[in-house]
Amino acid sequence: MAWDMTLAAVSGWGKYTPYTISENEIGFLVLHIGVGLERSYNIGYQRQPKILLVCDAGNAMVRMIEAVLARKYPQIEIVRTLTLRDYEQRDSIAEDFVISTARVSEKDKPVVMIAPFPTDYQLEQIGKLVLVDRTRPWMLNKYFDAAHFRIIDGAMDQQTLFKTLCDQLQSEGLWMRSFSTRWLSVKPLSAQC
Repeated sequence: MAWDMTLAAVSGWGKYTPYTISENEIGFLVLHIGVGLERSYNIGYQRQPKILLVCDAGNAMVRMIEAVLARKYPQIEIVRTLTLRDYEQRDSIAEDFVISTARVSEKDKPVVMIAPFPTDYQLEQIGKLVLVDRTRPWMLNKYFDAAHFRIIDGAMDQQTLFKTLCDQLQSEGLWMRSFSTRWLSVKPLSAQC
C-alpha cells in the first residue's frame, strides 16, 4: 500500500518538475510513508485479546490480578470485571476468553481459572490464549457481512446468480436497478477480453 501511494504521488509529481527519481529514492520514500501510515492508521494492526475477568474476592484483589496480568501480558485488554453472580446471569460472552478466580461454566469462550495469586502454570495457560492471533477473523467480521455470502447447492447459470444477488442488494438499498442493466450491457464486451 505504501509503495502504491508513493509511486502514484511521484508519478504525478514528475509531470510538473524536470527531476527524475530513481527506484532507490522511491524505496526510501516508501519507508517514510509506510512509517507514517503505520503510526497514523494502524496499518498492519493486530487485534489484541479482549478479556473478561470474573472475581468475587473484592476490589483490592481485582486490582492486584489486573496488575499481574498487565505486567505479564501488556497486550491484553481487560474489557470488564464481573462478579460470579453477574457472569452466571449472562447468556453469552463477547470477549475472547474469561479469566476467573472461581469455577465458572464456559459460555462458548475458553475459561482459565486462576488463584488470587496466579501460579506460573496458570499464567502460562493464559499466555497460550493471549498469543493466539485473532486479527484475520476479526478483519473478516469487520469488513465482510455474513449476510452477503451464499451457499448455492444446485446448478445456477451466471445470469440467474447475478439477478439473485442484485435483487438482494437492491432490497437492502445497496444497489440500484440501473446498475444491473448497465452491467448486463457491458458484460458481453468484457467476456471477449
